[in-house]
Amino acid sequence: MKKNLNRVLTIIVPVLLLVVLSTSIGAAERKAPSFQLNGLNGKTYTLDDFRGRPVVIAFFDTNCGFCKKELPLLDKLYKTYQKSTALQVMGIDILDNGEDVQRMTSQMELSCLILLDETGKTMSDYRVPGIPTTFFIDPQGNMADYIIGATTEKKIHEKLDRIFWYQGLRDVEIQNLLEVASQIDLLDFRASAQNPYADRNNVKY
Repeated sequence: MKKNLNRVLTIIVPVLLLVVLSTSIGAAERKAPSFQLNGLNGKTYTLDDFRGRPVVIAFFDTNCGFCKKELPLLDKLYKTYQKSTALQVMGIDILDNGEDVQRMTSQMELSCLILLDETGKTMSDYRVPGIPTTFFIDPQGNMADYIIGATTEKKIHEKLDRIFWYQGLRDVEIQNLLEVASQIDLLDFRASAQNPYADRNNVKY
C-alpha cells in the first residue's frame, strides 16, 4: 500500500462515499482546531495524538443537565466501537474545577477520555455556541458534522456514519487506509454528484 501512494486509489464503501487517494489533493472540509489540554488522568493530550482515528468531542460543564444525559450515551457508543473502528470519544469540560468534574464523571462511571478546558480557549477555537455541543471528526482531522444541544442515541449514530466511512472493509484494509489517512480525500455524493476534480488528469472515477 505504502509503495503506491502516488497512484490514485478509488474505493466504494458501504455508505456511498468515494475515497480518492492522492498526494496532490487537499482536504475538502474544515480542519478541526488543534489543542493541548490536561486530562483528569494527569496526562496532557493534543488532537494530533488521535490522527488516523475517528474522534467525537463533546463540550460540557458540570451544571448542564443535557450534558449529563449525553455523556453516558457517548460513553456507551465508545465502548461499543472503540475496538472495531478505533473510535475515540472525549468530553471537554469548560472552565469547571477539576475536582467537580472528577466527581461528576466518576458517578457516571465513564470510560471515555475527559479533558479540562481551564481557560476556555479550546471552546473559543471551536466556536462553541452553547453546551452541549458535539463535534464528529474524521480520521483525517476534518470536522465532518456536529450536534448543538440535546440529542439522542439514534441521532449520534447517524452522525457517526460520517466518520465511519471505512466500515465494511476488512481489518487489513482499514489499517492500510488509516496509515495514509492524511492523503485521503472523502467525497460525499449524497450532498453533490459533481466532480470537483474535473481539471485533474491524475484523478479517475
